[in-house]
Amino acid sequence: MYTVSFTITSALPADLGYIPISAEIDFASLLPNGGSDARLKPASIVVIDLADDTVVPHHLTEDFAHGDHGRVEFVIGDPTHTRYDIRFSSLASGETRPPWRHRGPFPLSVSATCYVSTPTNHGPLPCSASASSI
Repeated sequence: MYTVSFTITSALPADLGYIPISAEIDFASLLPNGGSDARLKPASIVVIDLADDTVVPHHLTEDFAHGDHGRVEFVIGDPTHTRYDIRFSSLASGETRPPWRHRGPFPLSVSATCYVSTPTNHGPLPCSASASSI
């Protein structure tokens, strides 16, 4: 199991209600040997709100149908909750990746984007991120 931890470092508006987040992550770069020996298991991705250790519902963009890089989208319900983990696993040796099943659009109430920084992506950040394995 691997973890991408990130913190939203800018103040989130308290008067917007739910705040959508779209974190672009290159999971292959976070796997051993840069993903050359392993592949992401998309069904293993879980978003954890570290303020209360709850699992946050999320959506994966269609980019994951073609590779291990894409956006993990979720909604922040409490603007004081700014620390999150995205946990994931790789496919076991010999395990095949199941075909991609698109689940439809993720309902977002306002337009806002948080680009999460990973070793290969340094976007215009109100966030910072680090990766580790557990």
